[in-house]
Amino acid sequence: MINGPYSASHTEFAYFDTVLLVAGATGVTFAMSVLLDVAHRAASVAEGNGKPLLVRKVTLVWIVRNSAWVEWITEELQMAARDFGMAGILFQIQVFVTKIDDSDVTLTNSPPLSPQILRKDAEKTPQQTKNHDILGLGIEPGRPVWDNLVSDVLSGAQGESAVGVCGPLSLSIEVRRKVVALNRNSNRRIYLHVESFS
Repeated sequence: MINGPYSASHTEFAYFDTVLLVAGATGVTFAMSVLLDVAHRAASVAEGNGKPLLVRKVTLVWIVRNSAWVEWITEELQMAARDFGMAGILFQIQVFVTKIDDSDVTLTNSPPLSPQILRKDAEKTPQQTKNHDILGLGIEPGRPVWDNLVSDVLSGAQGESAVGVCGPLSLSIEVRRKVVALNRNSNRRIYLHVESFS
């Protein structure tokens, strides 16, 4: 189980209209900490407890080497999907698999998603795809095209957006460049938090 977030130097992601969390490999620990915190708070508000949140849409983008890694956090993603659904918040997960290998084994010894399933799922929107019993999970082969992905996720925002990224330096640089470009051309501000590996 991933707990948190603990004291950190970033703002409250729950008070933005649209949240995009980007993780490369083990950078998902940062993203999941923020994700589960926002999901838990949203569920509490839906149950009549706590201060109302502004968040309407949360998207997690995770770049991994193989699809078997999704199993590491399946339970947490199911919990987050349930909590966001209860609160009426749109939740999407996009997993990009950079290496497709049929010999990969999951923790439960079940076969990982095959290249055929990955390619079939890539043709669907995340809302239409159901893998690992998580509604909103889309799995695609390859790497994301940041210009399209970030713009698409943030385009429908009705208020300020937040982007959190944790992963290799090259990933942080790519996401930072796109957010800076969008901030230049938009009257809605985008907050960026870059979490470094330590």
